[in-house]
Amino acid sequence: AKGQRYKTKDDVLLSHQDYNKAAYPFIYVFSRWKLTNSELTKFFYPLRNMGGDTRRRGYLSFRSTHTETYRLTHKLQTLKGVLKKLVVPPPNHYNVGFDAAAIEYRVVANEANDLKMIKKLQDPEADYHTEVASIAFNLPPNQISGKQRKEVKPVNVGAIYGISAYGLCTSSLGKEPTSANLKAAEDLILTIMMSIPEIFQYLEICKTK
Repeated sequence: AKGQRYKTKDDVLLSHQDYNKAAYPFIYVFSRWKLTNSELTKFFYPLRNMGGDTRRRGYLSFRSTHTETYRLTHKLQTLKGVLKKLVVPPPNHYNVGFDAAAIEYRVVANEANDLKMIKKLQDPEADYHTEVASIAFNLPPNQISGKQRKEVKPVNVGAIYGISAYGLCTSSLGKEPTSANLKAAEDLILTIMMSIPEIFQYLEICKTK
């Protein structure tokens, strides 16, 4: 049915509870098949092949989906946590991943000459989203909850890659675009803009060039 959301967990192929509750069981089965097939073709086949690399190394690639700028990505980045458990290395071997630690935000802070943020990010353990939330909510970084960090992150990402109150509300926060929700999204964006004004001013200058 339109708008219906199933509660089947990622590690369950089909849930008999959801199947029995579904108004159209075939649609439920098809949706689960589509999801499973997508994971198989988008993630497991490329990971299995690894581009023919005999040393089983995976490399980053560029993509521009949904953004006007290129981002470094890898298949495992968007692989669901429960499915990552199925990517098991041989005995006496390990899966090792390296991350640039939000390099784009560090670059933007440097280019914007945001001295306060630059100083915060000189700590290699510092997390950009936590630091911005710390400023926005006027709390020490170690007191920022996962919920608060998650609330701020879409705005941080959108600041660089482009986002509107409508996009934040519907896509990032998953809410209906009611007047109240759109106002809340606008207020959140404004709060972040006031928290890191140097970065937003720099981004506005970049748009005019």
